[in-house]
Amino acid sequence: MASPRTLRILPDADRVEQALLEASRSTAFVDGRGFCSFAELIEACEPARFLGRAPLGPLAYRLLISDEARALPPGPFGGFVRSPAFARGAATLFEHLTTQWSLPAELRTAAAHLSGARAERVGALAALWEAVAVRLAREGLVTPAGLRRAAVERLEAGLPASLSPFQAFRFEALHDWPLLHVKLAQALARAAGPERTVVVALPLVGQPELGAVVAEAYAAFEREAVPGLELEPQEAPDHLAPLLAFGHATSQPSAAPWLTHLSAATPRDELRALAVEARRRVDQGCPPEQVAIVFRDLAEEAERLSAALRAVGLRARVRLGAPLKDTTPGRLAIGLVRFADEGFPAEALPRWLESRLVQLGVERPAELSRWLEEAGVRDDRLGAHGEEGAYATRLGALERRLERAAEARGGSTVRAEQVRRVREACAAFFGVVRLPEEETLAAHAEAWATAVQRLGLHAGAGAPAAEAVRG
Repeated sequence: MASPRTLRILPDADRVEQALLEASRSTAFVDGRGFCSFAELIEACEPARFLGRAPLGPLAYRLLISDEARALPPGPFGGFVRSPAFARGAATLFEHLTTQWSLPAELRTAAAHLSGARAERVGALAALWEAVAVRLAREGLVTPAGLRRAAVERLEAGLPASLSPFQAFRFEALHDWPLLHVKLAQALARAAGPERTVVVALPLVGQPELGAVVAEAYAAFEREAVPGLELEPQEAPDHLAPLLAFGHATSQPSAAPWLTHLSAATPRDELRALAVEARRRVDQGCPPEQVAIVFRDLAEEAERLSAALRAVGLRARVRLGAPLKDTTPGRLAIGLVRFADEGFPAEALPRWLESRLVQLGVERPAELSRWLEEAGVRDDRLGAHGEEGAYATRLGALERRLERAAEARGGSTVRAEQVRRVREACAAFFGVVRLPEEETLAAHAEAWATAVQRLGLHAGAGAPAAEAVRG
Protein backbone atom coordinates (compact mmCIF):
# COMPACT_ATOMS: atom_id res chain seq x y z
CA MET A 1 0.00 0.00 0.00
CA ALA A 2 1.31 3.42 -0.93
CA SER A 3 2.22 5.74 1.91
CA PRO A 4 0.00 8.79 2.53
CA ARG A 5 1.34 11.94 0.92
CA THR A 6 0.61 14.30 3.86
CA LEU A 7 1.69 13.89 7.48
CA ARG A 8 -0.72 15.63 9.87
CA ILE A 9 1.05 16.66 13.10
CA LEU A 10 -1.20 17.15 16.14
CA PRO A 11 -0.48 18.16 19.76
CA ASP A 12 -0.83 14.78 21.48
CA ALA A 13 -2.04 11.17 21.18
CA ASP A 14 -5.60 12.05 22.19
CA ARG A 15 -5.85 14.60 19.38
CA VAL A 16 -4.42 12.04 16.94
CA GLU A 17 -7.11 9.55 17.96
CA GLN A 18 -9.79 12.21 17.56
CA ALA A 19 -8.51 13.07 14.06
CA LEU A 20 -8.53 9.38 13.08
CA LEU A 21 -12.14 9.03 14.26
CA GLU A 22 -13.20 12.12 12.29
CA ALA A 23 -11.45 10.80 9.17
CA SER A 24 -13.16 7.41 9.54
CA ARG A 25 -16.58 9.04 9.19
CA SER A 26 -15.91 9.85 5.55
CA THR A 27 -14.00 6.74 4.44
CA ALA A 28 -14.01 3.04 5.24
CA PHE A 29 -10.25 2.86 5.80
CA VAL A 30 -7.87 5.39 7.36
CA ASP A 31 -4.11 5.00 7.05
CA GLY A 32 -2.75 5.88 10.48
CA ARG A 33 0.72 6.52 9.08
CA GLY A 34 -0.48 9.95 7.95
CA PHE A 35 -1.09 11.10 11.54
CA CYS A 36 1.37 11.69 14.37
CA SER A 37 1.70 13.65 17.59
CA PHE A 38 4.27 16.40 18.08
CA ALA A 39 6.26 14.06 20.34
CA GLU A 40 6.26 11.39 17.60
CA LEU A 41 7.63 13.95 15.14
CA ILE A 42 10.50 14.60 17.55
CA GLU A 43 11.12 10.85 17.84
CA ALA A 44 11.15 10.52 14.05
CA CYS A 45 14.10 12.92 13.97
CA GLU A 46 16.04 10.57 16.33
CA PRO A 47 17.57 13.43 18.33
CA ALA A 48 19.09 11.18 21.01
CA ARG A 49 20.99 9.17 18.40
CA PHE A 50 22.02 12.40 16.66
CA LEU A 51 23.52 13.72 19.92
CA GLY A 52 24.86 10.36 21.05
CA ARG A 53 23.09 10.77 24.40
CA ALA A 54 20.41 8.97 26.39
CA PRO A 55 17.08 10.64 27.22
CA LEU A 56 16.68 11.76 30.83
CA GLY A 57 13.27 11.59 32.50
CA PRO A 58 11.78 14.49 34.51
CA LEU A 59 12.32 12.85 37.91
CA ALA A 60 15.94 11.94 37.17
CA TYR A 61 16.49 15.49 35.88
CA ARG A 62 15.25 16.97 39.16
CA LEU A 63 17.51 14.63 41.14
CA LEU A 64 20.49 15.68 39.02
CA ILE A 65 19.68 19.37 39.58
CA SER A 66 19.37 18.79 43.32
CA ASP A 67 22.77 17.05 43.37
CA GLU A 68 24.47 19.89 41.46
CA ALA A 69 22.79 22.56 43.62
CA ARG A 70 24.26 21.00 46.77
CA ALA A 71 27.73 20.99 45.20
CA LEU A 72 27.71 24.74 44.48
CA PRO A 73 28.85 27.31 47.08
CA PRO A 74 26.12 28.74 49.36
CA GLY A 75 24.08 31.35 47.50
CA PRO A 76 21.07 33.61 47.87
CA PHE A 77 18.64 30.67 48.08
CA GLY A 78 20.25 29.30 51.25
CA GLY A 79 18.96 25.96 52.47
CA PHE A 80 16.05 26.08 50.02
CA VAL A 81 18.30 24.50 47.36
CA ARG A 82 18.08 21.20 49.26
CA SER A 83 14.29 21.04 49.00
CA PRO A 84 12.46 19.09 46.25
CA ALA A 85 10.48 22.25 45.44
CA PHE A 86 13.67 24.08 44.42
CA ALA A 87 14.76 21.28 42.07
CA ARG A 88 11.27 21.09 40.59
CA GLY A 89 11.14 24.85 40.01
CA ALA A 90 14.66 24.98 38.57
CA ALA A 91 13.89 22.10 36.18
CA THR A 92 10.75 23.88 34.98
CA LEU A 93 12.67 27.14 34.48
CA PHE A 94 15.57 25.53 32.59
CA GLU A 95 13.22 23.57 30.32
CA HIS A 96 11.16 26.70 29.62
CA LEU A 97 14.28 28.70 28.77
CA THR A 98 15.43 25.90 26.47
CA THR A 99 12.12 26.03 24.59
CA GLN A 100 12.80 29.74 24.10
CA TRP A 101 16.14 28.84 22.46
CA SER A 102 18.16 30.19 25.38
CA LEU A 103 21.49 28.96 26.78
CA PRO A 104 23.04 29.20 30.27
CA ALA A 105 25.48 31.86 29.08
CA GLU A 106 22.57 34.08 28.02
CA LEU A 107 21.01 33.79 31.48
CA ARG A 108 24.34 34.83 33.02
CA THR A 109 24.43 37.82 30.65
CA ALA A 110 20.92 38.77 31.77
CA ALA A 111 22.04 38.62 35.40
CA ALA A 112 24.84 41.10 34.64
CA HIS A 113 22.22 43.68 33.62
CA LEU A 114 20.33 43.39 36.92
CA SER A 115 21.20 44.75 40.34
CA GLY A 116 20.74 43.91 43.98
CA ALA A 117 19.09 40.72 45.14
CA ARG A 118 17.67 39.92 41.71
CA ALA A 119 21.14 39.88 40.17
CA GLU A 120 22.32 37.46 42.87
CA ARG A 121 19.38 35.12 42.37
CA VAL A 122 19.56 35.09 38.58
CA GLY A 123 23.35 34.71 38.70
CA ALA A 124 23.03 31.73 41.04
CA LEU A 125 20.49 30.10 38.71
CA ALA A 126 22.78 30.71 35.73
CA ALA A 127 25.70 29.07 37.57
CA LEU A 128 23.49 26.10 38.45
CA TRP A 129 22.25 25.75 34.87
CA GLU A 130 25.83 25.82 33.57
CA ALA A 131 26.85 23.14 36.09
CA VAL A 132 23.85 21.00 35.10
CA ALA A 133 24.69 21.38 31.39
CA VAL A 134 28.28 20.24 32.02
CA ARG A 135 27.02 17.28 34.06
CA LEU A 136 24.56 16.27 31.33
CA ALA A 137 27.32 16.37 28.71
CA ARG A 138 29.68 14.38 30.92
CA GLU A 139 27.08 11.71 31.67
CA GLY A 140 25.82 11.57 28.07
CA LEU A 141 22.25 12.58 28.95
CA VAL A 142 19.70 14.96 27.43
CA THR A 143 16.50 16.49 28.83
CA PRO A 144 13.09 16.49 27.06
CA ALA A 145 13.53 20.10 25.92
CA GLY A 146 17.09 19.27 24.91
CA LEU A 147 15.71 16.51 22.68
CA ARG A 148 13.47 19.02 20.90
CA ARG A 149 16.41 21.36 20.41
CA ALA A 150 18.49 18.46 19.06
CA ALA A 151 15.63 17.62 16.66
CA VAL A 152 16.02 21.10 15.17
CA GLU A 153 19.76 20.52 14.72
CA ARG A 154 19.05 17.11 13.16
CA LEU A 155 16.64 18.65 10.65
CA GLU A 156 19.22 21.30 9.77
CA ALA A 157 21.42 18.39 8.68
CA GLY A 158 18.73 17.02 6.35
CA LEU A 159 15.36 15.25 6.28
CA PRO A 160 15.34 11.95 8.24
CA ALA A 161 14.60 8.81 6.23
CA SER A 162 11.41 8.17 8.23
CA LEU A 163 9.94 11.47 6.98
CA SER A 164 11.11 11.33 3.37
CA PRO A 165 8.03 9.42 2.01
CA PHE A 166 5.77 12.40 2.75
CA GLN A 167 5.25 15.22 0.26
CA ALA A 168 3.63 17.61 2.73
CA PHE A 169 3.63 18.23 6.48
CA ARG A 170 0.74 19.92 8.23
CA PHE A 171 0.75 21.21 11.84
CA GLU A 172 -2.82 21.31 13.18
CA ALA A 173 -4.41 22.43 16.47
CA LEU A 174 -1.03 23.60 17.83
CA HIS A 175 -1.43 27.02 19.43
CA ASP A 176 1.61 26.99 21.74
CA TRP A 177 4.55 28.11 19.61
CA PRO A 178 7.63 28.96 21.70
CA LEU A 179 10.72 29.89 19.72
CA LEU A 180 12.08 26.33 19.72
CA HIS A 181 8.91 24.97 18.09
CA VAL A 182 8.97 27.77 15.52
CA LYS A 183 12.56 26.88 14.64
CA LEU A 184 11.55 23.21 14.39
CA ALA A 185 8.86 23.98 11.80
CA GLN A 186 11.27 26.25 9.91
CA ALA A 187 14.02 23.60 9.98
CA LEU A 188 11.52 21.00 8.71
CA ALA A 189 10.61 23.30 5.80
CA ARG A 190 14.28 23.81 4.90
CA ALA A 191 15.00 20.08 5.14
CA ALA A 192 11.92 19.20 3.08
CA GLY A 193 13.20 21.26 0.15
CA PRO A 194 11.26 23.02 -2.60
CA GLU A 195 9.45 19.84 -3.71
CA ARG A 196 7.62 19.55 -0.37
CA THR A 197 5.47 21.95 1.65
CA VAL A 198 5.06 22.59 5.37
CA VAL A 199 1.77 24.14 6.51
CA VAL A 200 1.11 25.61 9.96
CA ALA A 201 -2.62 26.03 10.58
CA LEU A 202 -3.34 28.85 13.04
CA PRO A 203 -6.62 30.49 14.12
CA LEU A 204 -7.50 33.79 12.50
CA VAL A 205 -6.09 36.91 14.14
CA GLY A 206 -8.88 38.76 15.89
CA GLN A 207 -10.50 35.85 17.70
CA PRO A 208 -10.55 37.27 21.25
CA GLU A 209 -10.33 33.86 22.92
CA LEU A 210 -6.95 33.13 21.33
CA GLY A 211 -5.84 36.64 20.37
CA ALA A 212 -2.68 37.06 22.46
CA VAL A 213 -1.34 33.55 21.83
CA VAL A 214 -2.09 33.57 18.11
CA ALA A 215 -0.67 37.05 17.47
CA GLU A 216 2.56 35.99 19.19
CA ALA A 217 2.78 32.86 17.03
CA TYR A 218 2.19 34.80 13.80
CA ALA A 219 4.86 37.33 14.77
CA ALA A 220 7.39 34.58 15.55
CA PHE A 221 6.94 32.97 12.13
CA GLU A 222 6.94 36.26 10.24
CA ARG A 223 10.29 37.38 11.67
CA GLU A 224 12.02 34.94 9.34
CA ALA A 225 10.39 33.90 6.06
CA VAL A 226 11.31 30.34 5.05
CA PRO A 227 10.53 29.08 1.50
CA GLY A 228 8.06 26.22 1.59
CA LEU A 229 6.58 27.18 4.97
CA GLU A 230 3.01 28.44 4.76
CA LEU A 231 0.79 29.90 7.48
CA GLU A 232 -2.85 28.95 7.03
CA PRO A 233 -5.37 31.06 8.97
CA GLN A 234 -8.51 29.13 9.93
CA GLU A 235 -11.54 29.42 12.16
CA ALA A 236 -11.37 27.73 15.55
CA PRO A 237 -13.25 24.37 15.56
CA ASP A 238 -16.90 24.64 16.57
CA HIS A 239 -16.56 22.08 19.34
CA LEU A 240 -13.97 24.31 21.05
CA ALA A 241 -16.19 27.40 21.10
CA PRO A 242 -17.72 26.87 24.59
CA LEU A 243 -14.33 26.11 26.15
CA LEU A 244 -12.65 29.08 24.45
CA ALA A 245 -15.43 31.43 25.52
CA PHE A 246 -15.14 30.18 29.10
CA GLY A 247 -11.36 30.61 29.07
CA HIS A 248 -11.67 34.10 27.61
CA ALA A 249 -14.18 35.13 30.28
CA THR A 250 -12.21 33.71 33.20
CA SER A 251 -8.82 35.02 32.07
CA GLN A 252 -9.84 38.67 31.85
CA PRO A 253 -8.43 40.93 34.62
CA SER A 254 -11.58 41.88 36.52
CA ALA A 255 -9.75 44.81 38.13
CA ALA A 256 -9.06 46.41 34.73
CA PRO A 257 -12.12 45.98 32.49
CA TRP A 258 -11.14 49.15 30.61
CA LEU A 259 -7.99 47.51 29.22
CA THR A 260 -8.36 46.44 25.58
CA HIS A 261 -6.03 45.71 22.70
CA LEU A 262 -6.09 45.83 18.92
CA SER A 263 -4.07 44.28 16.13
CA ALA A 264 -3.30 45.76 12.72
CA ALA A 265 -1.36 44.59 9.68
CA THR A 266 0.74 47.75 9.20
CA PRO A 267 1.63 50.88 11.20
CA ARG A 268 -0.67 52.95 8.97
CA ASP A 269 -3.56 50.54 9.63
CA GLU A 270 -2.81 50.80 13.34
CA LEU A 271 -3.16 54.60 13.20
CA ARG A 272 -6.48 54.28 11.37
CA ALA A 273 -7.69 51.79 13.98
CA LEU A 274 -6.70 54.18 16.79
CA ALA A 275 -8.61 57.00 15.09
CA VAL A 276 -11.70 54.81 14.69
CA GLU A 277 -11.48 53.78 18.36
CA ALA A 278 -11.22 57.44 19.43
CA ARG A 279 -14.27 58.28 17.29
CA ARG A 280 -16.20 55.39 18.86
CA ARG A 281 -15.44 56.59 22.39
CA VAL A 282 -16.52 60.15 21.55
CA ASP A 283 -19.75 58.83 20.02
CA GLN A 284 -20.38 56.93 23.27
CA GLY A 285 -20.25 60.19 25.23
CA CYS A 286 -16.61 60.64 26.18
CA PRO A 287 -15.58 64.32 25.90
CA PRO A 288 -12.99 64.73 23.11
CA GLU A 289 -10.61 66.60 25.42
CA GLN A 290 -10.43 63.50 27.65
CA VAL A 291 -9.14 61.25 24.86
CA ALA A 292 -5.33 61.00 24.86
CA ILE A 293 -3.09 58.88 22.61
CA VAL A 294 0.47 58.49 23.86
CA PHE A 295 3.56 57.63 21.78
CA ARG A 296 7.01 56.69 23.01
CA ASP A 297 8.49 59.29 20.67
CA LEU A 298 6.66 62.05 18.81
CA ALA A 299 7.89 61.27 15.31
CA GLU A 300 6.02 61.23 12.01
CA GLU A 301 3.44 58.79 13.44
CA ALA A 302 1.95 61.61 15.50
CA GLU A 303 1.31 63.73 12.40
CA ARG A 304 -0.14 60.75 10.54
CA LEU A 305 -2.43 60.00 13.46
CA SER A 306 -3.54 63.63 13.51
CA ALA A 307 -4.52 63.28 9.85
CA ALA A 308 -6.34 60.00 10.58
CA LEU A 309 -8.28 61.70 13.38
CA ARG A 310 -9.27 64.56 11.09
CA ALA A 311 -10.53 61.96 8.60
CA VAL A 312 -13.03 60.69 11.19
CA GLY A 313 -14.07 64.20 12.22
CA LEU A 314 -11.87 64.76 15.27
CA ARG A 315 -9.37 67.55 15.84
CA ALA A 316 -6.11 66.73 17.61
CA ARG A 317 -3.32 68.70 19.22
CA VAL A 318 0.19 67.26 19.37
CA ARG A 319 1.86 68.01 22.70
CA LEU A 320 5.44 67.24 23.65
CA GLY A 321 5.58 66.34 27.34
CA ALA A 322 8.55 65.64 29.58
CA PRO A 323 9.29 61.94 30.11
CA LEU A 324 8.07 60.74 33.49
CA LYS A 325 11.49 59.34 34.37
CA ASP A 326 13.07 62.78 33.88
CA THR A 327 10.99 64.43 36.62
CA THR A 328 11.81 64.18 40.32
CA PRO A 329 8.32 62.98 41.37
CA GLY A 330 8.36 60.53 38.47
CA ARG A 331 11.71 59.04 39.49
CA LEU A 332 10.49 58.67 43.07
CA ALA A 333 7.22 57.05 42.00
CA ILE A 334 8.82 54.66 39.50
CA GLY A 335 11.62 53.77 41.90
CA LEU A 336 9.20 52.54 44.57
CA VAL A 337 8.80 49.14 42.92
CA ARG A 338 12.53 48.37 42.77
CA PHE A 339 13.05 49.87 46.24
CA ALA A 340 10.46 47.47 47.69
CA ASP A 341 11.76 44.50 45.69
CA GLU A 342 15.28 45.01 47.06
CA GLY A 343 14.04 45.07 50.67
CA PHE A 344 14.22 48.86 51.23
CA PRO A 345 18.03 49.27 51.44
CA ALA A 346 19.07 51.82 54.05
CA GLU A 347 21.39 53.80 51.79
CA ALA A 348 18.43 54.69 49.53
CA LEU A 349 15.84 55.44 52.23
CA PRO A 350 16.83 59.13 52.76
CA ARG A 351 15.93 59.77 49.12
CA TRP A 352 12.27 59.38 50.11
CA LEU A 353 12.16 60.41 53.77
CA GLU A 354 14.15 63.61 53.23
CA SER A 355 12.31 64.67 50.07
CA ARG A 356 9.91 67.60 50.41
CA LEU A 357 7.74 65.97 47.72
CA VAL A 358 6.90 63.02 49.98
CA GLN A 359 4.06 63.52 52.45
CA LEU A 360 4.55 61.27 55.49
CA GLY A 361 2.04 62.73 57.91
CA VAL A 362 4.68 62.73 60.69
CA GLU A 363 7.57 64.98 61.61
CA ARG A 364 10.46 64.66 59.17
CA PRO A 365 13.41 63.15 61.09
CA ALA A 366 16.80 64.84 61.48
CA GLU A 367 20.15 63.12 60.93
CA LEU A 368 18.42 60.14 59.34
CA SER A 369 21.53 58.52 57.84
CA ARG A 370 23.46 58.85 61.10
CA TRP A 371 20.85 57.00 63.17
CA LEU A 372 20.32 54.30 60.55
CA GLU A 373 24.06 53.66 60.53
CA GLU A 374 24.29 53.65 64.33
CA ALA A 375 21.38 51.19 64.52
CA GLY A 376 23.17 48.92 62.05
CA VAL A 377 20.28 48.85 59.57
CA ARG A 378 21.13 47.56 56.10
CA ASP A 379 17.62 46.88 54.83
CA ASP A 380 14.24 45.75 56.17
CA ARG A 381 15.10 42.04 55.92
CA LEU A 382 18.43 41.54 57.69
CA GLY A 383 17.69 41.59 61.41
CA ALA A 384 13.90 41.37 61.12
CA HIS A 385 12.13 39.70 64.04
CA GLY A 386 8.85 37.90 63.38
CA GLU A 387 6.41 40.22 61.62
CA GLU A 388 8.49 43.24 62.65
CA GLY A 389 10.87 44.48 59.97
CA ALA A 390 14.56 45.17 60.55
CA TYR A 391 14.05 48.96 60.69
CA ALA A 392 11.52 48.70 63.53
CA THR A 393 13.56 46.03 65.35
CA ARG A 394 16.96 47.72 65.23
CA LEU A 395 15.80 51.31 65.66
CA GLY A 396 13.62 50.23 68.58
CA ALA A 397 16.59 48.49 70.20
CA LEU A 398 18.77 51.59 69.70
CA GLU A 399 16.05 53.82 71.18
CA ARG A 400 15.77 51.65 74.29
CA ARG A 401 19.55 51.51 74.65
CA LEU A 402 19.84 55.31 74.51
CA GLU A 403 17.01 55.71 77.03
CA ARG A 404 18.71 53.37 79.50
CA ALA A 405 22.03 55.19 79.05
CA ALA A 406 20.33 58.57 79.66
CA GLU A 407 18.61 57.27 82.79
CA ALA A 408 21.87 55.82 84.12
CA ARG A 409 23.64 59.17 83.65
CA GLY A 410 20.65 61.26 84.61
CA GLY A 411 21.11 63.15 81.36
CA SER A 412 18.93 64.26 78.46
CA THR A 413 16.88 61.84 76.34
CA VAL A 414 17.15 64.03 73.21
CA ARG A 415 19.08 61.40 71.30
CA ALA A 416 16.50 58.72 72.11
CA GLU A 417 13.76 61.12 70.97
CA GLN A 418 15.55 61.66 67.66
CA VAL A 419 15.74 57.89 67.11
CA ARG A 420 12.05 57.60 67.99
CA ARG A 421 11.18 60.16 65.30
CA VAL A 422 13.27 58.20 62.79
CA ARG A 423 11.49 54.98 63.77
CA GLU A 424 8.06 56.62 63.49
CA ALA A 425 8.90 58.13 60.10
CA CYS A 426 10.08 54.73 58.85
CA ALA A 427 6.93 53.07 60.19
CA ALA A 428 4.74 55.68 58.47
CA PHE A 429 6.61 55.26 55.19
CA PHE A 430 6.61 51.45 55.19
CA GLY A 431 2.96 51.39 56.19
CA VAL A 432 2.24 53.13 52.89
CA VAL A 433 4.65 51.50 50.44
CA ARG A 434 4.34 47.81 51.32
CA LEU A 435 3.74 46.09 47.97
CA PRO A 436 2.52 42.48 47.67
CA GLU A 437 5.29 39.95 47.02
CA GLU A 438 3.12 37.67 44.87
CA GLU A 439 -0.05 38.97 43.23
CA THR A 440 -1.65 39.64 39.87
CA LEU A 441 -0.39 42.49 37.72
CA ALA A 442 -3.61 44.42 38.38
CA ALA A 443 -3.17 44.04 42.16
CA HIS A 444 0.46 45.19 41.95
CA ALA A 445 -0.57 48.22 39.89
CA GLU A 446 -3.32 49.11 42.35
CA ALA A 447 -0.98 48.80 45.35
CA TRP A 448 1.64 50.95 43.64
CA ALA A 449 -0.90 53.61 42.63
CA THR A 450 -2.28 53.68 46.19
CA ALA A 451 1.21 54.14 47.62
CA VAL A 452 2.06 56.91 45.15
CA GLN A 453 -1.20 58.68 45.94
CA ARG A 454 -0.80 58.44 49.73
CA LEU A 455 2.75 59.78 49.47
CA GLY A 456 1.44 62.78 47.52
CA LEU A 457 3.48 61.97 44.41
CA HIS A 458 0.58 61.30 42.03
CA ALA A 459 0.00 64.94 41.05
CA GLY A 460 3.61 65.73 40.20
CA ALA A 461 4.37 62.35 38.64
CA GLY A 462 1.23 62.11 36.59
CA ALA A 463 0.62 58.67 38.09
CA PRO A 464 -2.94 57.33 38.12
CA ALA A 465 -5.01 57.37 41.25
CA ALA A 466 -5.88 54.00 42.76
CA GLU A 467 -9.53 54.44 41.72
CA ALA A 468 -8.43 54.79 38.08
CA VAL A 469 -6.31 51.66 38.30
CA ARG A 470 -9.26 49.73 39.65
CA GLY A 471 -11.23 50.87 36.61
